[in-house]
Amino acid sequence: MGLYQSDAEKTGRNTMRNEWTGNGLNGSWWVRPQATSTREQRAAYFRLEFQLAEKPETAVVNLSAADRYRLYVNGRPVCAGPAKGDHFNHYYETLDLAPYLTSGLNAITARVVAFAGEATQSMARATPSVFSTGTGPAFLLCGHVAGKSGSCQDLSTGTAGWTAVPDEGLFLRTHTLYTFDWERNDLAQSPAGWRTAEPLGWPRTERFFEAGVNPYGEQSFIPLEPRPIPNMYEQEAGFVREMPSHEGEQRLVFDEKGLAVVEPHTRAVLELDAGCESTAYLRLAAQGTGGRILLYCAERYFPADEAVRPGSFARDNSQAGVLFGASGRPSIAGMGCELLPSAAWTEWDSFWFMTFRFVRLEVIAGEVPVTLQRPDMICTGYPLDIQARLQLPSDEMSQLWEISLRTLERCMHETHEDCPYYEQLQYIMDTRLQILFTYAVSGDTRMAQRVLWDFHCSQLPNGLLQSRYPCARTQVIPSFSFHWIFMLEDYLVQTQDTGTVRFYLPTMDRILAYFDRRVNSDGLMEKAGFWDFCDWVPEWDKDRGTPSAVAAGPSTVHNLTYALALQTAAQLVKAAGRAALAAEYTERADAVCCAVKRLCWNTEKGLLREGPGFEQYSQHAQALAVLTGLIQGPAAAELMDRALSAEGILACTFPWHFYLFRALEKAGRYERCASIWAPYREILARHLTTMPETPGDSRSDCHAWSAVPLFEYVRMNLGVQPSAEKGWEEIVIRPYPCGLSSLSGTVPTPKGMVSVSWQMDAAENALHIQVKAPAVPIRVLLPDGTELTTASGELQC
Repeated sequence: MGLYQSDAEKTGRNTMRNEWTGNGLNGSWWVRPQATSTREQRAAYFRLEFQLAEKPETAVVNLSAADRYRLYVNGRPVCAGPAKGDHFNHYYETLDLAPYLTSGLNAITARVVAFAGEATQSMARATPSVFSTGTGPAFLLCGHVAGKSGSCQDLSTGTAGWTAVPDEGLFLRTHTLYTFDWERNDLAQSPAGWRTAEPLGWPRTERFFEAGVNPYGEQSFIPLEPRPIPNMYEQEAGFVREMPSHEGEQRLVFDEKGLAVVEPHTRAVLELDAGCESTAYLRLAAQGTGGRILLYCAERYFPADEAVRPGSFARDNSQAGVLFGASGRPSIAGMGCELLPSAAWTEWDSFWFMTFRFVRLEVIAGEVPVTLQRPDMICTGYPLDIQARLQLPSDEMSQLWEISLRTLERCMHETHEDCPYYEQLQYIMDTRLQILFTYAVSGDTRMAQRVLWDFHCSQLPNGLLQSRYPCARTQVIPSFSFHWIFMLEDYLVQTQDTGTVRFYLPTMDRILAYFDRRVNSDGLMEKAGFWDFCDWVPEWDKDRGTPSAVAAGPSTVHNLTYALALQTAAQLVKAAGRAALAAEYTERADAVCCAVKRLCWNTEKGLLREGPGFEQYSQHAQALAVLTGLIQGPAAAELMDRALSAEGILACTFPWHFYLFRALEKAGRYERCASIWAPYREILARHLTTMPETPGDSRSDCHAWSAVPLFEYVRMNLGVQPSAEKGWEEIVIRPYPCGLSSLSGTVPTPKGMVSVSWQMDAAENALHIQVKAPAVPIRVLLPDGTELTTASGELQC
């Protein structure tokens, strides 16, 4: 079965919670160490040692932990988990450990960390995207080994011989970032020898509580759900180069065997380049009591001269730059690890994955030398199968395509993420775009199903969704709830899964009811509350991305986004067979649009104001006027011309470029999009390897809402789109050359792979095209208005 699910599969996890009584885990035991630390944040190692007479055929297990684990078999890292969830969705993974087992001695080891609760505001708390159970370190594994000869050996916690010891040496800090920004490991205080299968004689675990549901319907303290997405990939990699040294620093030198020695009372430094933005577990081996090894992770170099603007600075300019977060350097936010080696040679890898393009390695020896092995990494992320292949006509487009793909991948782990360096949080507006980009290049719908469920679970009693989730720290950006509705329509178009849409209709109705209660006597919605963020427009920075009109009253941008959400909701309930509710939503949307036109339209300028009587104008408002149908036909085309050229109009930044492109498309002005691509070209000049959060001086160098080329190149330039009327039941090929002479590629659709190749004939001013697709209805729309159809899957003209 491919990535697109059958109707039978669509009725499962994405529409209702799994019934515990049928998953085979009822009666399994959570276990804990006999002795645990008294620290706020507690860590422990759980271990099962066992003998096998033969290499097993299968060893399928279900496992989970409170709160996070990293699993190893015979010293080899296997996976991390549980997948991020919440107090009602604590996930368990299913693995086959057979490939890691052998005949003879074997050992399964889980490193487990339990965090302080969010309310403590302690640095020992979890990153907000990880919920703390409050149980302390606990572990559950259920399964057995099956041999070719029919032998069967129990591996389950609570029945097999599991052992455990506390880990007093590991501490993960959450301080300046929304993710773990610092990992400290004192190897002398951590258990030793566990990477081998040799018996260690640790104390037995004790049973803690049973999993499942009792006969009275009472759930276990930790209600488990099956992991809804694949396990993350793990792949070994090395750094690609050593950066030049800074004046006055002793350089750390590795020999041909990859070893370096730092003499007593000496400090040596080396800066390493991963070649591109990476998300990975850092790894090395070392010894040297009293020494310190510091690994500072950075996305980029910042100018050493404070007079130089960071936004224009080349990211790999080590000669004139310093790494953010390095010792003695600016450290408002920085990610890294501190390792205290012991007297014994010890292998180490970070518990949490780090994000970096560059790593600054500082080694400080005490009374004895520190010896260490060259660091490397285990890269990790969501196993996204990139199926789209484009032959782009310029190096510029090829580079933007590659760094956009990398950005999407680096912002995709157990959830979608706004950025992997600073937050690792799943925001609705960001995620809607990431899912669309995923559909365009991969077709994977598994993460989309997970995301719809996540934000459904985040809904507050007032009807709004939390703006980011899973997250133990509640944040609300009211307009982000609209983007969940857009996301649900995107999912319906991609899958035709009306069952999921029906399940989420009550969630959608409660969202819209929140805003309906805030419509004033003029017919406009206002005072949504919380954080009314829209976009990081420089002119809105003082209000943290909130349209300036919000302080004075209703916002045109928010009202038209609300109207667009009502229109989208009308299409969704219509698809679910609820025509009366569709009519109601349409009527409410029309009323909002009429109020906006009556109160916010400036006839002289031919533009929509940002609010009633509020003399500010944005591309956002004009684009929404077209997308909602408030302005149509030739007037829409003229409006978009003014949106691109009017003096003083506030410009969209990266996330809103998607909506600006869609408005140009709807108005018949997509060929005028060239000016929008200017900030993307500037990215290449600054040597970024991923797409930044904003143009200019960006906080984050990796933000997937900016990976817009993935959508535009596939859906618009190549031209492979679903039909507006029939979805993917009819494939539309409508290429927009936008000055290109040719383009070809193969991209995924729910019906199969579609190949398109077109060339512009300058002499004839005509586009010649070849299409190869599955045998479904194909409609080809050429720039000169020619329309061609076929049902055979092949067409050439």
